[in-house]
Formats: sequence, structure tokens, C-alpha cells
Amino acid sequence: MPVRKKPKVVKENSERWLLTYSDLITLLMIFFIILYAMSSTNARKFQDLTGALKQAFNNGAFQLIQVGGTISSKTLPSGSTPSERTTYKKLQSELSKLLKQLGLSRDVVHVGMSREGIVLTLSGNLLFYPGDTQLRPQSFALLTNIAQLVKNLPNRIRVEGNTDNQPSSDTLYSSNWVLSALRAVSVVTYLSGPGGLQPARLSAEGRGQYNPVTTNSTPSGRAKNRRADIVILYP
Repeated sequence: MPVRKKPKVVKENSERWLLTYSDLITLLMIFFIILYAMSSTNARKFQDLTGALKQAFNNGAFQLIQVGGTISSKTLPSGSTPSERTTYKKLQSELSKLLKQLGLSRDVVHVGMSREGIVLTLSGNLLFYPGDTQLRPQSFALLTNIAQLVKNLPNRIRVEGNTDNQPSSDTLYSSNWVLSALRAVSVVTYLSGPGGLQPARLSAEGRGQYNPVTTNSTPSGRAKNRRADIVILYP
């Protein structure tokens, strides 16, 4: 008669709980890493959304800081780099000196920062004849000096033409879109010609009456809305 083998007795491993514990710790670590990543992404998205809403409720206008004014942290977007902030402050200082040299009012030029770049805003009354796209001779010195200030910067530059909401009195321009676009082209043409800037760095954009910085219900407000914005774009 065959002898039955006794079944082997498997001793229970008293440390098996460590496997479950280590798995739990690993899962918790991954969970918190995901939470951290989500919080960082949402913070950036929230910042972009806040900027977009602020721009929308401000009729798409940039916040412009008067040349020679005090620079505060509210003036500079949180996404701007130290180099961009240094460039901004330098341009503000140089433009302030330039206005004094040319005997121009501080109302003629403003400098500010947007999410796209540093914005130089030039009064349309200084640049152009009423309802026309031809540059006034008194604007030449200002544009030439501005070109020299930005000549050594690596940034691309976009010129944006803006008008008030009054229809053009000249039948040559079928709309304010056309008038603003041609004014932007006039500035770009001067900057790339007598100004000496490389044409490949420049672009022109017409915004018509749809990017006001203030109300169009008063003559002074309409005068401020007639302008050219020179945007020194961030890389």
C-alpha cells in the first residue's frame, strides 16, 4: 500500500502587508503629483483667462502708461521676463528724454506693456493729416528716433493703425478699416525707409474703430482713439 505524502505546510508571510503598503504609498505619491501638475496648469490658464477678460471688458484696449510716469508692479504683466522689463523701463526713459529734446507734449507718445509686447502709442493728430494717410513732416523726427531706439532689439515689430468711430470724409477710403490699414502701412514704410529698420521685422495691421482706448462720444476721446500702436513683440 502506497504511503501518502503529507501536504506541505506553507508558512504565511507575515510581511505581505508591506507590499500593499508600498503600493498605497506609490499611488498616493502619483495622486499628489497629478494634483500639483493640475494646479500649476490651471493657475496659468486662469491667468490667461483673467487677462483675456480684462482686455474684453476694456474694449480690447491696452493699459497705457504715460511716458515719465512711475513704474509699478501693476504696470508689468506677470509673464514678462526680467529682460523685457528692463527693455520696457529703458524705452520709457529714452522716450521721455526724446520728447523733451523734440519739444513734444507727453500726450503725444505713451509706452505700456501688453501680453504680446511693449506698446508705443503715437497720437494720430501728430502723425497724420485729418482723414488722410500721409504722414505729417513734424512726425518724421519722432519716427526716426524711435526707429533708432528699437533698431538693435531682436524683436519683430507690428504697427497697428486705429481710428475713431466717425466715418471717413474722404471717398478714397471706403471704411475705417481701409484708413487704419493704410495709416499703419505709411508708418511701416517710413520705419523701413528713412528709419532704417529691416523690412522683414515689420508688419502692418489695420484695426479700424474697433480697438478704442477711451470713449468716442467726446472730441478729446476720439482724438485719443486716432493713433498708431507700435508693438515690440515678445520673442
